[in-house]
Amino acid sequence: MDNQNLYKLKKDFINEWPIERLKTMTLEEYTNSKKTSFCYWLEAITTNVGSIWGGSAYKFGIFKRKHLKKTDYNDYRKSDGIYSWHEKYGKNKEEVFGNIRNLIIKIVIESKENRLEEIDNIDLGDAVKWKIAFLYGEFNVINIFTYKALKTSAEYLGYIGNSKLFSELNRFILSKKGDKDFFDFAKELWIVFDSEKIMKQKFEKWLKIKKGTDSGMVSSYLRAINLLNNQFKIKVYNESDISVLNELYEDLKLHQKTVDGKYFYSKAKSYGQNGFYSAAVKTYIEFLQDSEIDDNEYKKISFDDMKNNTPLNQILYGPPGTGKTYNTIVKAAEIIENRKIDDFSESKAIFNKHLGNRIEFITFHQNYSYEDFIQGLRPDVDNDTSLTFDRKDGIFKMISDRALENLYLSEKAPEEVSKDALFDNALEDFIEKVQDSEDDYHINDSVAYITEVLDNSFRYKGPNWGHSSLMKFKDLKELYRNDVKKRQDIKKLSTISGLANQHASYFLRVYNEIVKLLPKQEVVDTTTKVERENYVIIIDEINRANISRVFGELITLIELDKRSHGDIPLKSTLPSGEEFMVASNLYIIGTMNTADKSIALLDIALRRRFEFVAMYPKYSIDDHEIYDVDILEKINKKIIEKKGHDFQIGHSYFMGVNNDLIGRMNVKVIPLLLEYFMNDEKEVKEILTHAGLEIEPNSWPLRITGKRDQSI
Repeated sequence: MDNQNLYKLKKDFINEWPIERLKTMTLEEYTNSKKTSFCYWLEAITTNVGSIWGGSAYKFGIFKRKHLKKTDYNDYRKSDGIYSWHEKYGKNKEEVFGNIRNLIIKIVIESKENRLEEIDNIDLGDAVKWKIAFLYGEFNVINIFTYKALKTSAEYLGYIGNSKLFSELNRFILSKKGDKDFFDFAKELWIVFDSEKIMKQKFEKWLKIKKGTDSGMVSSYLRAINLLNNQFKIKVYNESDISVLNELYEDLKLHQKTVDGKYFYSKAKSYGQNGFYSAAVKTYIEFLQDSEIDDNEYKKISFDDMKNNTPLNQILYGPPGTGKTYNTIVKAAEIIENRKIDDFSESKAIFNKHLGNRIEFITFHQNYSYEDFIQGLRPDVDNDTSLTFDRKDGIFKMISDRALENLYLSEKAPEEVSKDALFDNALEDFIEKVQDSEDDYHINDSVAYITEVLDNSFRYKGPNWGHSSLMKFKDLKELYRNDVKKRQDIKKLSTISGLANQHASYFLRVYNEIVKLLPKQEVVDTTTKVERENYVIIIDEINRANISRVFGELITLIELDKRSHGDIPLKSTLPSGEEFMVASNLYIIGTMNTADKSIALLDIALRRRFEFVAMYPKYSIDDHEIYDVDILEKINKKIIEKKGHDFQIGHSYFMGVNNDLIGRMNVKVIPLLLEYFMNDEKEVKEILTHAGLEIEPNSWPLRITGKRDQSI
């Protein structure tokens, strides 16, 4: 549902249930079985603005039963055979509803007055009361109604703390909204916790760990919860409140075996009769309470599965405006998440979240070089005594190194990962010491000293050296991983081989200073486990650079079997002497505009190593409107006759919020046609006329005034 309809839905609710009506609302209006009640509006009709599905109907305090059979429950849940309620709200239905109605009116008033702290203290289910607060408030409450999801969203935005107060978390989250549309902002947060999908995946992994992959119990429990979700609209995976789930568990025990009862499903009778529903919910509660299982154990899809199903190297090719760049965002998000994603706003949020870390985006151009892409020398702008050059890693090498580091850690035992973390902490302490020093940082009587701390390295030099050098943090960690004790051993390491004796000696001195900061007795966290993750580099306009020059020897290393975890992994020695290999979890996505260059003209070596995905104009797209499709089709038909398929006009030129044919044609399409046909006015006029467009007389550049014949 688009944002406009979401705003309308919220307004429709207020129109249906104004506060004046709440004051006289009857119990029948509050809860009935006709899908007209306040509770039904709250849970079902307005679900698109924020879901509170899950758990049992006791979250509403009192509800009307579908099956008129009086049952003795326990000492805190009561029923008269028609209505069921929490005893804490009263002794009979009239008293209970009167108290609940007063609580609802109080929530509405406090939300309208922005006194959210008062709502924290109101004794009504969290999901129910905060959804009411959202619906009646002036967007001062985010439409996330469970504590776990709210806390996750706040932490994603930078919140540090352990507050259990919804009011505090709401105020923090909305302080980060800025100028974003409320529902756009909320959708980004929904992606962060996306509880149903993520919790289902986590629960399945947990079950397999606890019960064993061959256990029939795993499939039975998953099926039972799916039935509760799909057939009875009980969103178990959306609920993190243990007390609500316990109430559901008790209710299932009472009623799941009743033939034709509230939990009876004729196509799966055994799930109720054999007690699988309650057993599955009880097990899910155990899963939520289990603090021994770390999130890193829940990998959605295995690395090998992803590797086999998604090409490591692919190029999206086609004419301009066919959605190539748009689709790279979707594909990158799917690779990162290891799942299919249908919502572009969700893909974009995932893309933005990981851009600069697990995703990199670059655009090739005529002057793009190997030095930009892999590694090269750059002038040392901080050296004011002489012209010197520093070795700089290019964007491809940097992301490949990050991906390879992830693979390296994922193969280590938890205690080894923890030891790596200890070294990282010691390195951070050493960096702090260096930064706190008033002058250059000297280590005893060493001839060299640190002059500057950079993002990923120390800059160091000696008193009589002509220029400074760089000492990368990852190289220092490599010394730790190899337990280096002597200078000679440093020179044997592949990542930092070729160091002169003096430099190797100083590396060892710095390394030993860091080791001194390690804890005397290492306390190793054996629960730490790093899972393999996917990384993506997107190369827009890949055909605009000199591919052979930019990729260099990398053209061989990007092949599946030549990568780090391939059948025949290969390393390349870079001009700096450093060895380099391409990580097997790094995906390359390129885009290619066929109007600039045909695939046939691409370097053959490149073509052999990439899978090519054609993207040509579409004339219908689900959930998206393409304006004036007839004109687009006629234009492209004529272009194909004259220049071929690669010079068509993409459908994106005929999409968007502004259906302005004249503006779109005059500003975007006609200039592109003139470029295609070398400013040949006659050719372009013929195409426009064929499409049924009225051309402005004696105009230059060419312009249209509208359709020549609306019937065409």
